[in-house]
Formats: sequence, C-alpha cells, structure tokens
Amino acid sequence: ELHTLDMSLLENIVHSFPGDVHIALGNEPDLNGVPGGLLHDVLRNVRRIAPSVRLTVPFAYAIMKKSNPVDVSEFRAEFIQEFGRVLEELDYISINIYPFLSAGTTPVPMENLFGHRMRFLVEQVDALKVALGRIYPFKEMPIAIGETGWPSCGMGKSAPYTHATYSESVLFYRNVAKWIESDASDGKIVSGFLFTAFDEERKGTRRIERYYGILASNGVPKGEHTCSSIAAESAVAWLEPDYPECENDLDWAIRNIDNPEVSDKFVGRGIDGSLCSFQQFLYDSRGSCPPITRIPGEQVFYDSSQTAYGIIGKATICTTARIRDKYAGLPPQQVARGTFKANENPHQVVPAFAPRRYRPMVGAAEASSSAWLDVLWINLDSSTDRRQAMEAALNELATAVPADTYLNFVRIPALSVDEVRDMVRNRSVIFDARLIEACVLACPEHHEQGELLYSEAATILSHLRAFDNARAMGLDVALVLQDDMLIHREFVTHWARLLKVAPAGWTTLQMSTLDSKALLLLSSDDC
Repeated sequence: ELHTLDMSLLENIVHSFPGDVHIALGNEPDLNGVPGGLLHDVLRNVRRIAPSVRLTVPFAYAIMKKSNPVDVSEFRAEFIQEFGRVLEELDYISINIYPFLSAGTTPVPMENLFGHRMRFLVEQVDALKVALGRIYPFKEMPIAIGETGWPSCGMGKSAPYTHATYSESVLFYRNVAKWIESDASDGKIVSGFLFTAFDEERKGTRRIERYYGILASNGVPKGEHTCSSIAAESAVAWLEPDYPECENDLDWAIRNIDNPEVSDKFVGRGIDGSLCSFQQFLYDSRGSCPPITRIPGEQVFYDSSQTAYGIIGKATICTTARIRDKYAGLPPQQVARGTFKANENPHQVVPAFAPRRYRPMVGAAEASSSAWLDVLWINLDSSTDRRQAMEAALNELATAVPADTYLNFVRIPALSVDEVRDMVRNRSVIFDARLIEACVLACPEHHEQGELLYSEAATILSHLRAFDNARAMGLDVALVLQDDMLIHREFVTHWARLLKVAPAGWTTLQMSTLDSKALLLLSSDDC
C-alpha cells in the first residue's frame, strides 16, 4: 500500500494525538519484495509532513548474514545494498526475533530460548548492535523488538515444531514480557512487542502461524486442549486413480526433509513439517499430489479432523494412525513404491522424486553407462480422456526401454483459460500482449499486432510451470510434452546420442516440427 499511502489522512492522524507518535512503515519489506527506493521516498515524505514523528521499519532477522559468534556479526550485503538509505532515515530499527525457530536445534539449550534471562534473544539483539556498528561506527542506532512470540500448537514433523506446545508458549511469553519491562533490557532495546494477542485460525498461511496468540481467537484464555500439537501427521487416503505418484513422492519428501544435502529442495516452499504442507509442496512443484491450499477461485476449509476440501470436490484426510502403521519398523523397500530398472533387484526402490544423485545404481560402471530421462507431460485436470490415453502410451513405452535406460514420468497440471483470466484479473501475471478470446484474422496476423489468445497464454504458462518443476527437481535434462504428443521408441533409444550432437551451449531443443522442408529432409535417405 505504500504506492497509495494517503499523506493527508496520515497527517490528520498524527495531529490528533498529542505527545510522542511512532510510525512503523510496512513489515519485513526485505521478505516481501518492497523496493528499498520506494520505502526511502515514503519515509522522506512522512518526515516532511510530520517532522516530530519517530519512524521505524520492522525487518526480519534474515537480514543478518552472521550472528554467531556475536563479535563477528554482520548484515547481508544485499540488504545493505537495497535498504542502506532506508536505515539512514530511521529513528530506530525494529527487528522481528523468534527464538522458537531455533527450538530443538543444537547447540542452543532450551533454557536459553525461553528462560527468564532470555539469553538467546539478548544475543540476537547484541549481534544486531555489532552489525549496525560496522556500518555506523560513529552513531548508535536504537533497537526495538518489532515481533516476538511462541506458538502454542501447530502441525510439524520435527524440531522446532515439536516444541509448539501450550506450556512452552506460556513460559516464553511470561519471561519475555518480564524481560522487556525490567531493567535487564535497559540499554538493549527501547521497546518490545509480543506477537500476538489472539490466535488467527483463518490466517491464510502455514498452520503453525495461526497459533501465536496469547488468547484464543474468541478472547478466552488458552489451555492445554485449546489445540493439539501434532508432531507428525499421517499419510492420507490418496486418490490413487487421479494421483498415482503422490504417495511415492511423499515418502521421499518425508524421509529427506531433514537431510542437509537436499535442504535446498524445500527452502522457501512453505513446508512446516506437516503432511498437508508436504502435499501442497508436491502439488506446486510436481503436480503429483492433490492441492490443499492456494487454489484459484476456491475456498479451503479445515474441520476438526484436518480434512481439506478443494478443487472439483476432491478431499484429503489427515489422520495420525496411518503414518505410524506405515513407517513403524518397516524396511525401506516396503515403504515406498518406486521406479524399477529392468532386470534389477526388485527390492531396490528408487523414489521417483529423488534427485538424480540419490537414485541408487548397482555399480559405478553401470552408473556411467545408464541414461535417465525425466518426462514432464502437461495435461488439464478436465482432460481425463487425454490423460488416460497418455498414461497408457507412456506405460507401454516403459516396457520397451533398453535395460540401461530409466524413465520417470511426471504429470504437470496445465493452467486453464479460466485460471489465466483470474491471474490477469488479480495481476499475478502481466502480459505485454493484448489477450483475446478468438482469432478473427489468421492467428499469425494477430501475433504481429501484439495480440495473444487466452488459450495460447495458458499454454505458455503451463510450459513455464513444467520448467519450474524441472528446476525444483534438480534436473539437468528433461523432456517436456503436451498430452497430444507421442514418443517413438527410437527416440528413447537414441535421445542421449542426439544431445551429444546438439549445438554447443543449447538450452532448449525442439523435438518436433511442422516445417515441410525439415520433414522432407528427415524422411529422406540422407538423414
């Protein structure tokens, strides 16, 4: 809203309240894509109309590059580059600190996180002071805690989410409030704010972020049974005919969420450790699971048994019994349904979503001569006939691949024309071309006039979704198809050789053509 900030309204508010007035502009602009230049200009304008107001901006603690040991603390270079001028306009800096996010990790003792001395929080503040001193050696900038809190419950698989309990939440809020109001915080901070007063069950974000309230959403005191902390949700009753790859992908994701060597696959994907967040991640990244949230044009409601209802009436039920039964004491080959290599030991399972370096090979010699081909095929949810035909064709192709070739088929849900209209309407995508419903002239003439069919826009965005999935999967090479294409067996045999003779530095190869000269050449004896 900084673009449309009503300065006259702000000026009237400031003049209506005598005494000290503080204004915090925005919240965590470093995480929300707010340009530093825009924020700087707004700060200057507010300063111009209300020179006596004290100005601050709350930043996320992610602005820190290093905070441990305290004496080597420093900001991220990109933060200073983007928001350096903003800092110069502030009367004090506000920082959002959540010790909860370090719960259960080593080497941070739990007592340091919510004990009455608030040692972890104090160290975080001290580290911020050191970082500020590096860029302002002759000026001491005051610090306020913009947000701090501890959730009383949430869905999570591992630390810190197993510590989202009522008792630990109460202990943290009591101790941090006493610390903020006591002499112990003097010289550390000028003020501090607890996040938040009430739970927000309808908040459209990770479930765990809905339960930071000191009180329940209806204003009554919380208790042990206000909500329950689920340390590990179960797998769901998957709709196998519609999402046959989902459970296999989920198995890999659950087993590797804490694997530091593949942590980049999960960063920034909204995963809070819960099954539902894994499921949404797999829908967003691969389309192999049904969606849970963020469905355009649809509302999603959660009931007491964690049932999420989404698009076209599909339901997903999260319970706790199945995951205990499924994973307790089972060897890996009984856990995941995988992709098998021809003539390979059937007990050696290859989760379909595993990055290439985690797919097991029999030996180094065979690994060097084996070929992996990931086939990403695009299909509308409503095109069930095409989906069935494509699956049948791919399954038939899989039976004919050479023994040294691995195929992995991934369906990518295509965007519909209606979804493109919604995206254009809410400005989540902007086209330079003017979008039209149908061609009045020959379609190439419309392109020359800067016009594009909505259906063409949907195709473009669907292909971009496939490319994003390939990148998220860590693929070096992927074959992207629409659901009306067929792969000849000869291609599966020779695709690796084709890549070796491709032009140097290629990024995209078009494996089909309608050009008559090219078709004549390809059908000739010389080709």
